[in-house]
Amino acid sequence: RAGAFCTTLEGDYIFAFEDGFGYYNPETSTRTNIAEDFEAGLPTRLNDGRVDRLGRFVCGGHTEKGSTPQTAVYRLNTDLSVEKLLGPIRTCNAIAFSPTDGSMYFTDTMAGDPHIYRFRDYESTSMAGEMEAFAKPAGKP
Repeated sequence: RAGAFCTTLEGDYIFAFEDGFGYYNPETSTRTNIAEDFEAGLPTRLNDGRVDRLGRFVCGGHTEKGSTPQTAVYRLNTDLSVEKLLGPIRTCNAIAFSPTDGSMYFTDTMAGDPHIYRFRDYESTSMAGEMEAFAKPAGKP
């Protein structure tokens, strides 16, 4: 199952599958894994993703069973290394990037008190910088 996808500058497709990142060719239905054993043994899958201003594919997971956060937000870097940015979370949604100031936005929609968070210094600190509550919509974001 695919949760999100992006295209490369060369026109290739990179998908965030339930078991990790991989290239996918829709004409031949072939897949080439980039990262193996994504969260092996956990009831999780990659869910939502976007490409940041530096061309890196940021994707967060979804915990499919239970209420315990068991997944994280990951980044597929341009050298195809995978980096864990934030966790544990339960369900990543609404990843977005500011086109002007380098901020990142994110929400864990299954958290007990979900907010949309902003990471103002994402480009310099990833998600290790300050996580600021940006908005709290009524209900689930």
